[in-house]
Amino acid sequence: MVVGERASLRGLNLEGLRRNGFTATEIKSLRTAYRNIFMPVDSNSTSFEERITKVEEDKELGKITAVCTMIQSLRDSFAQNRRGICKFRYFSGS
Repeated sequence: MVVGERASLRGLNLEGLRRNGFTATEIKSLRTAYRNIFMPVDSNSTSFEERITKVEEDKELGKITAVCTMIQSLRDSFAQNRRGICKFRYFSGS
């Protein structure tokens, strides 16, 4: 989901995923991949591309079709010279 005047990521649409038949395992894997890509502990140590590759090469996450689809969508977005990817922004309060 994206929110705000200056768009920023807020998280996955978990209810939408459930309604569309994603399993609990797929949702958990998507959340893990999402966090690893968009919410790294230290974003200065790795590039966005490196984080995508790390998730892609993960033995568990790399086997989940939903995660592979998310990664492919991110890669396609860059390949087609679309607008950039929103960054995750932590909100501290109102």
